[in-house]
Amino acid sequence: MEATSDRVQLDKAIEHKNLGNAAFQKQDWHVALTNYHYGLLAIRHLTLSAGKQDPMLGMVAGKGNTATDSDKKEAIELQNTILLNMGAVFLKQQKPQRAIDELTKVLALDPKSLKALYRRGQAYIDVKNYDKAKADYLKWKELSTTQDKLVEANLRRIALWEKQEEERSKKVYQNMFS
Repeated sequence: MEATSDRVQLDKAIEHKNLGNAAFQKQDWHVALTNYHYGLLAIRHLTLSAGKQDPMLGMVAGKGNTATDSDKKEAIELQNTILLNMGAVFLKQQKPQRAIDELTKVLALDPKSLKALYRRGQAYIDVKNYDKAKADYLKWKELSTTQDKLVEANLRRIALWEKQEEERSKKVYQNMFS
């Protein structure tokens, strides 16, 4: 594809992201996800040519594209934004495993994404994987320059759940040997 065609594809992806965002605001999850998906498809060739992992196919491609470096960079940032938004939709739909999948893709490309860590931590809580939720929130705290009351509250909730689980385990073992 030529550079001008690459710009057209980037603009198309931005338009789909914006349409997805508008649908998100209206809580029209299906339309939001559809537009986010189309946005990813529009820039797939640009993110692949940048040597990054394709979030939909899980493969890495190399060279063979004429896109400018700035277009490739913009495409990767847009891809991460769209994947973050998809993760948020899946959280709203109460599909935490799907959210985890999308947010893990973001973190594979940008391990310091605070938004991805936070949302994936939420999703891990929803699937009762408290160890992984705690790890994401602790990583968030390590990377963040600010404090967040929700992160702290979730860490306190996780500590409470861990304590309750420990007490349940003790009772089970006591009953086994009594």
